Formats: sequence, C-alpha cells, structure tokens
Amino acid sequence: MPFKRTVEDALKKVVGSTKVLLEASNKVCRSRECNLGNLITDSFFDFYANRKSKVPHAWSDVNAAIINGGTVRESIRQSCKDIFVRTRLT
Repeated sequence: MPFKRTVEDALKKVVGSTKVLLEASNKVCRSRECNLGNLITDSFFDFYANRKSKVPHAWSDVNAAIINGGTVRESIRQSCKDIFVRTRLT
C-alpha cells in the first residue's frame, strides 16, 4: 500500500538529538517551568515569529507561546543518538 510506505517513511524522519535529559515528569512540568516545555513553546514561537505580520509595521502576530503542562507527557533521555518522529508519537 502506498499510504503505508508514506507513513513509514515519515516516522523514520530525524527531528533532533539531545545531550541533556529533556524533563517531562508530572512532578516537574505541572508545577513549574521545565526544559521540554521550553523546547516545545520555543518551537511554536519560532514557527510563527518570522512570518510576515498582517498588521502593518508590526514585528509579529505572535508575541508569546504558552502550553499546558499536561501536554508534556514523556521525557526524552540524554543520548547522542537521533530522535525520530516515531519515538515522539508513541
């Protein structure tokens, strides 16, 4: 099936790597700022910040990014290995 092949290829895509533990425990991310939450919100902000604003002479349509700590579910362990889409969706 061509669809299955497309999905399998997408799941093999490397999305990054980390040399530190990216923390996502409930104890940390639901009570205070955590580095995995920072990574997620920074990526949201970066995606929109460089887009042309609909408001003339405005820097950006987006000035901040916030997420609920409950959306940060699983830590990413420190590793020199690549992080794949597949491992982030499971």
